[in-house]
Amino acid sequence: MDAACPEKQLSTTASIALSLWFSLSGLAAVAGNAMVLWLFYKSESLRIISNRFLASLSTADLFVGLVIEPIWIASYCLIQPPADSDMFFYTDMFWVHTTTATTFSLCCVSVDRFIAIRFPFRYQEIITKKRCYTVIILVWLFSLALPFSMMLDIVTKKRCCKVIILVWLISLDPWGNIASAVLWLSLAFVTFITSLFVVTFCYMFMFKAARRQCRRMFPSQNRQSFQIKNIL
Repeated sequence: MDAACPEKQLSTTASIALSLWFSLSGLAAVAGNAMVLWLFYKSESLRIISNRFLASLSTADLFVGLVIEPIWIASYCLIQPPADSDMFFYTDMFWVHTTTATTFSLCCVSVDRFIAIRFPFRYQEIITKKRCYTVIILVWLFSLALPFSMMLDIVTKKRCCKVIILVWLISLDPWGNIASAVLWLSLAFVTFITSLFVVTFCYMFMFKAARRQCRRMFPSQNRQSFQIKNIL
């Protein structure tokens, strides 16, 4: 271990606790998403277009449980290589790939539901099977291509510490490498901020639409609640 770049190894207790957490979350991801994909495969009635986006999301989550969680256990709990090891670099690449596939698949599910509610009579015309497969393929191709942008950050082969906020939003080099920070901020914006905006917009619209429909279905209850509020 490089003395000029001090690192802290996890204690045995911390390694066991973290390994247990990764194992349980990985097992839950594998079991739950495998069940969803099995039902999608076995039941022909479930193979509607909207559920294909859910199948893509389940595939991404299943990949997290099968691959990412074991890699994290190996790299952060068992092997614990030096910070400049290539193992961490490739772990980051796998993590970016699965995270992008998951968040963008979730965006596809949200946009699909938004179109179904906003354009109920044109939904079948807008969301066709061909367009559905095209979007899913583009999501996975983009999620595969995005991690390779990390290779542009050739200066960060020796990164010594990481500030972990939520899940690695930004990687800081103590020797003043701003390129790494810009790279991770860009990945965070593309992967999280954009997806969060799309999902929030879609579900806010669906919530407002559901509230309007509820008021139309139960106008008498709305009037009674309004009168009670005025009395109080």
